Order: sequence, then structure tokens, then C-alpha cells
Amino acid sequence: MKSLIFLRHAKTEHLYDAPNDFGRNLTENGRRTAQKVSEIFSENKIQPDVILCSTANRTRQTLDIFLQNNDCKPDILMLENLYLASASDIYSIIQSYKKYNAIMVIGHNDGLSLLASMLSAKDCPTLSTSALIVFNFKKEIELEKGNIELFINPKAL
Repeated sequence: MKSLIFLRHAKTEHLYDAPNDFGRNLTENGRRTAQKVSEIFSENKIQPDVILCSTANRTRQTLDIFLQNNDCKPDILMLENLYLASASDIYSIIQSYKKYNAIMVIGHNDGLSLLASMLSAKDCPTLSTSALIVFNFKKEIELEKGNIELFINPKAL
């Protein structure tokens, strides 16, 4: 069985408060929400083998919060091409790491939400900031074959 985990970065400051989009920081509310989501994830004892993370400031900060709240020791790869990547680009990146059984991607919308809906065997929610979704696949990660094992909607916390 293969698992694929998507974590959208937490809430960020407005673009006019940052030097540029790439450098935007998490807000205090974003940090609190990311903390809660990562604690719930930890309680579910899901262990990614590898984390593929966009190099944008907000995704790196979200990763740091996630790692502080989880005992997992995955390989961590910072990938510039995940920054604002399209769904097809993210899917191609994931396919490059299919040797891993549990892949986590920390990235951005619209790419993450669109790919989540393309992977899901059933209806899939849009990923708001700090949302986390875990898919299971019987054999390989394939479009329309993913079963949602866990969805953490930060708006419901």
C-alpha cells in the first residue's frame, strides 16, 4: 500500500507586508493552526518516509512546525519546483519519488487542491491553508484511485 499526504502551508501575511510572495511569513494565527493540525496528525501515527517541501518561506515554516510536533524521521527534500506548481507538475514530482511508500508534500494551492481532487476516487474537499489530507492507494499512486484516510479541516478546529 502507498500513502500520499498533502499539507498546504499555513496562513500567511499579506503580500503588501512581505518583500515578495516567495518570502511571505506565517501569521500567528497560521502558526497556531499549523500546530493544531500537526498534533492531530501525530495522534493518528502516520509516518511519512519522505517530505517534499516547496522552498518558499511559508512552506518551510509550516514544515518546521510539523517536525516539532511529530516523532517521524523522514528524508526531507526542499524542491524549488514545488513553489506554486501546477497539479500536473506536482504529480510528476511525486512519480519521481515512488520508491517511497509514504510521501508527504508541503505546498501551495491551486496545484495541491486540484491534484487532490484528481487523485481521489470520490469527492475531495478543497484544501484551505493548513489543511491536511492523507490518501491510501492499493498499489501505486494513480489518478482517481486514492482513498481518503484522513482529512483535517483547520476551519473546523
